[in-house]
Amino acid sequence: MNNLLCFQWFQKSFIPQAKAHNRTGKPIFDGHGSHIQDEIKDLAMENNIELFALPAHMSHKLQPLDVGVFGPMQKVWLNQCNDYAQKTHKDMQCHHIVHEYMAACKTAFTGHNILQAFCKSGIRPLNPAVFTNNDFASSVTTSVIT
Repeated sequence: MNNLLCFQWFQKSFIPQAKAHNRTGKPIFDGHGSHIQDEIKDLAMENNIELFALPAHMSHKLQPLDVGVFGPMQKVWLNQCNDYAQKTHKDMQCHHIVHEYMAACKTAFTGHNILQAFCKSGIRPLNPAVFTNNDFASSVTTSVIT
């Protein structure tokens, strides 16, 4: 998502939804600079919305969607493509990709998977104990040369 799309989403989707449900909201952003712009910070303050930024360039283990949604999505999409190929005995045509992908999304992007992703990443409920020291240990350089 680029700066403009992120801003438009926040302004035209998140804020109206938060207001419609009479909630202040607390969106979770990747802490990368492109996601938390001054304009978004200003809008958040004007609308009594707290921004929660995950540390930039940190392990994917802190990214809820990486932890529990995109992995299952990858598997579902592969199965969707294989099923399509078995049923049609053809490679998927370009004009079928969006339809098939959206069908896969309905299977992978479920409320259950999303809630579990936040649990597995220790965000909700807050649980720093989901991580061990090994999760954040320095990389070890190895060689395959013998």
